[in-house]
Amino acid sequence: MTANFLISIILPVYNAQDYIEKCLNSLLAQTYPNIEILCVDDCSTDTSLKIINDIAQKDARIKVLSTKTNSGPATARNLGLDNAHGEFIMFCDNDDTYSPDMCKIMLDTMQKYNVELVTCKANIENKYIDEELGNYINSNPLGEIVLKSDIKHSINVLLWNKIYKKSIIDKYSIRFPDGVSAEDDAFISQYVSVISRYYGLKLHLYNHLFRTTSYTNTIGRAKSAEKKFDKIKIIQNIYEFLVKNNLLEAEEEYFKNRTRAELLYMFSYNKELGDKQKIINLYNDFVKNSQYLDYGKYNYYSFYKRMYKRLNPILLFSLIRKCCWF
Repeated sequence: MTANFLISIILPVYNAQDYIEKCLNSLLAQTYPNIEILCVDDCSTDTSLKIINDIAQKDARIKVLSTKTNSGPATARNLGLDNAHGEFIMFCDNDDTYSPDMCKIMLDTMQKYNVELVTCKANIENKYIDEELGNYINSNPLGEIVLKSDIKHSINVLLWNKIYKKSIIDKYSIRFPDGVSAEDDAFISQYVSVISRYYGLKLHLYNHLFRTTSYTNTIGRAKSAEKKFDKIKIIQNIYEFLVKNNLLEAEEEYFKNRTRAELLYMFSYNKELGDKQKIINLYNDFVKNSQYLDYGKYNYYSFYKRMYKRLNPILLFSLIRKCCWF
């Protein structure tokens, strides 16, 4: 492609001194050179900021930003979005890397097929990663797809294997909710709910180093006691976004599927005594306080009874056993 569009790559950083130089070098080595790299340091206590500043002195494409207090990746990414100048947005985690042609291929695909979202596959640099999660990382649909409400949920909620149009992010004021885990889910769900043209690449262009202690690792953060039920807040965030943009009726099927996925996740990872009932109570409280959701239709038991009808008996039995619903 001949167009010389600017890509803004947003990179939140926290205590990544062992990884950040390799990460930045992979971004600076992109065969598509017209990029800006927004490094947002979230009050690192190691030498991460010094490493970033040293590299930035050698390449003006690196812009260094800092949060006022340690606030988490959502705040860092929102600060990056607020300062991004590119027509397109990409994200990277501070311990991951891009393949050399990632930016070029992602942008070329976006332009060639005139789509609003492009995804790629990832190389996973940890042989001990949970098989189910490994499969999920590379689960995005392939090829050119006209997205309808009932199939949008097939796009996973990982942030870094995608390229986005900034004009869409700006038009709908799409941001990451602060103070909750799984903020990626909300951002992706907001974005996907307002688009209709998509392309999924077969190529493995992103290199993901899976660490349970990673700054941006959702599963590790979601297991902490104060965050374990945050996906209820994500469901509420998606609902409020759809209501604000008069999309709830048009995207009802997508909202149902995302809600089901968020609840399923919570049941899968929260199995302590009382967790099941706590999830149900929090979800039902959300529905009761939602002006545009019919409680008789969306309360937990009614909602899931309707969902069961769509599952074959073998899959239903598997899900029930895994999640300990009964």
